[in-house]
Amino acid sequence: MKKIAILLIGAFIAALVLMSVMSCSGASKQVPSYPEVTAKKFNDTCETPDEVHAVPPIRFPIPAHVIRHKNCMGVDDLLVVAWPGDVSEKNLTAAKLLMLMYLEHQGGDLKADLLKTDKEVLEGGLTVNMAFYKIEKIKKEAQPL
Repeated sequence: MKKIAILLIGAFIAALVLMSVMSCSGASKQVPSYPEVTAKKFNDTCETPDEVHAVPPIRFPIPAHVIRHKNCMGVDDLLVVAWPGDVSEKNLTAAKLLMLMYLEHQGGDLKADLLKTDKEVLEGGLTVNMAFYKIEKIKKEAQPL
């Protein structure tokens, strides 16, 4: 009798675990891939930026440029962080930090989503990496009175 009770409890627990795992599949968020956003197209098609900020390597891990474009490569508000060298964790983190510092400098009412990273090798053999971010205003909900 005791063995049957243990088997029933074990089967019940297994059923609960199976149901919880099956229900956790949830809805996946569809993220656009932006195939038109590339380093080559950026250099060829995005002509006059709204802002360009040069970041020297003094007091910062990488030399970089922070560039903002409106209506570039199908993105309404595009922020690009470009740096020479490789795509290492340190450089990607530094690029993200520059993006965050830029958003903070703009007043904090913007958010940015990383679209992709890409690179282009220039004529002299210099590799330039770019992190492309889509900038959007943070929508604030009206506070009830």
